[in-house]
Amino acid sequence: MTDAPEYRKATAEEKQRIEQLAAEGKPLTAIAKDVGFSQTYVGKIVRQSKQRLWIEHRRAIDSHERSLANLAEKIERNTRAIERQTRYLKLVMGRVSMAINGVTKTREVLKNIQGRITKLIQNEEKQQTLRQSIWGKKQ
Repeated sequence: MTDAPEYRKATAEEKQRIEQLAAEGKPLTAIAKDVGFSQTYVGKIVRQSKQRLWIEHRRAIDSHERSLANLAEKIERNTRAIERQTRYLKLVMGRVSMAINGVTKTREVLKNIQGRITKLIQNEEKQQTLRQSIWGKKQ
């Protein structure tokens, strides 16, 4: 009666062996013969193993989904911050451009004023020489 299945609980090592054989694709009857337990008990262990693994995978998947959602939220926040900074930089660039244009126009205006002052000084000098020549001749 060595082929008769045992009616006792399987140890952790035996359960692990049953799970390993099931993972390799062995049928339940072959696993039951191999480990010495009934086919129904082996089937129960394999089902529990599959349920445990499914729960572990589900938890892992849920954890990864939460992580991805957090990453997506952070990316969205950073994107909005970059958009805000870009709008601000465009505004500043516009102001800098206006300031540069203003400096350029001011420089041109100052050159014009300098030219006019130079002309006025030259005209005044001419008039003084003319006055001197006129007054000098009358005396």
